[in-house]
Amino acid sequence: MIKRIITAVIGILVLIAILVLPEIAFHIAAGLVIAGILYEVLRAMKVSLTLWCVSAISAILSLLGIMTSHFAPCLIASIMLYMITAIILHGKQDIKVVLSTGFLTWFVTLFMSAIMLLYHHYEIYGVLLVFICAWGTDTFAYFTGLFFGKHKLIPHVSPKKTVEGAVGGAVGSMILCLVYARILALLTVYQGDIRFYIMFAVLGLAASMLAQIGDLAASALKRDCEIKDFGTIFPGHGGIMDRFDSVVFIAPFIYYFITYLSVLV
Repeated sequence: MIKRIITAVIGILVLIAILVLPEIAFHIAAGLVIAGILYEVLRAMKVSLTLWCVSAISAILSLLGIMTSHFAPCLIASIMLYMITAIILHGKQDIKVVLSTGFLTWFVTLFMSAIMLLYHHYEIYGVLLVFICAWGTDTFAYFTGLFFGKHKLIPHVSPKKTVEGAVGGAVGSMILCLVYARILALLTVYQGDIRFYIMFAVLGLAASMLAQIGDLAASALKRDCEIKDFGTIFPGHGGIMDRFDSVVFIAPFIYYFITYLSVLV
């Protein structure tokens, strides 16, 4: 547990350091996270070198599409690339592996691009919301499950997760979002009226539920790949995907939630 806590503290300090640096540092860090996640996932799936290259090209196309507002042609080009690859690798690589590689590549790049959009439109205030909900959920769920967990959540996917832990994670995320909202109001960054706090409470609860779904989806992938963790880069936590699975999953939700409901205005 000590190793897990130390790693978490270091991770938070690194995140803060990246957020206070110029914007280019944040985009470089996000790009490295995307590359690291794809590396871990494709390694777990044991795909061919050709698919590694196709995945890299597809990821670049997807990011270019998002950043230049030409997503449709970039996505079409990426889909065509995978279909051509399926033909070329027919008999050497199962087409289901080719197509699932494409799906996971789009999932990681498109969902992570939402963090870049959050930074661009809402600066560090929007980005911090993602990590507060994701890592807050992980922390509260872990300790609630550790001390009070009795009923297994979905044991065939993640044997250690409990119903009590899931509830604790959701409540903890909601509380942290309310605290964050209060801090923003005290700093007069945003107007802290009653609607402001209600929106943050709803966001914290909903994002926590989605974060746990993202975590479970990553666990299901690990079970199918017959691995315990995606990597070992974070002592006590596992790989980059193990630490960012919930972050990736909730980033688009938070971006569109605060955009469409005008939460951070």
